[in-house]
Amino acid sequence: MEKLNVKELREELMGEEMKYNQLDNFMMENGYVSVEDEGATEFIKDDQNVVYKAEDTLEYEVQIFFNIIEDEGGELFTLKVTDVQKFF
Repeated sequence: MEKLNVKELREELMGEEMKYNQLDNFMMENGYVSVEDEGATEFIKDDQNVVYKAEDTLEYEVQIFFNIIEDEGGELFTLKVTDVQKFF
């Protein structure tokens, strides 16, 4: 599988509405490591952004910002992607 770069991810995700787990699955399908395993979902939800590690380098590379449009409680929520940036 080829990893999508930040520009390609921005083109795919900007303005998209989806469940958080759908975003995580999309990122895994495109060369990034799931953050579900790290138990950070509540922090991600509170901060309304998530940082992903690349599968090939294990370095944090991409930060995705979003607004929560429906909170279903706990770790379940629907989001709208507002920005995708390179993580420094």
